[in-house]
Amino acid sequence: KREDGWELDLDQMLDLVKKYDDKPVTEVHIVGGVLPQYDFDFYTSLFSSIKKHRPELHVKALTPVEYHYIFKKAKISYADGMKAMLESGLDSLPGGGAEIFDEEIHKEIAGGKCTPSQWLEIHEIWHNLGQRSNATMLYGHVEKYNHRIDHLERLRTLQDKTGGFQTFI
Repeated sequence: KREDGWELDLDQMLDLVKKYDDKPVTEVHIVGGVLPQYDFDFYTSLFSSIKKHRPELHVKALTPVEYHYIFKKAKISYADGMKAMLESGLDSLPGGGAEIFDEEIHKEIAGGKCTPSQWLEIHEIWHNLGQRSNATMLYGHVEKYNHRIDHLERLRTLQDKTGGFQTFI
């Protein structure tokens, strides 16, 4: 434990999963931010370790913001990265990190994260692998109604194309 935060290694994360072995848990939801110590190999190992321990658990993990960072650091494409995550045991994606898709507003409230088009691209790739994900919108800050409508239209367009979103939050 560090005074300014905390981090767990792979074994500690797996211990958290094992803590619920005698409980009717059906899903593991993993998000954690953009952290340099957790790279591509770490997450593929984590997902495969969870599936090896409890194959029936649904692994919903990491936002496109995190995948963008992980794949950029590993110097691999989104398509290759998402395929590897699927093969390691990833079952679905949460919707976090979308914020508001308007580029100016997004830059103002979420500068440094993946862009709206990158967020949508990662979800589209995931959907094209036959998988599902969640969609989100963060509103009630500096955006206007037209920004909300634009955001919903972009999600609707991708949903019409892939049918891969299972929830909107």
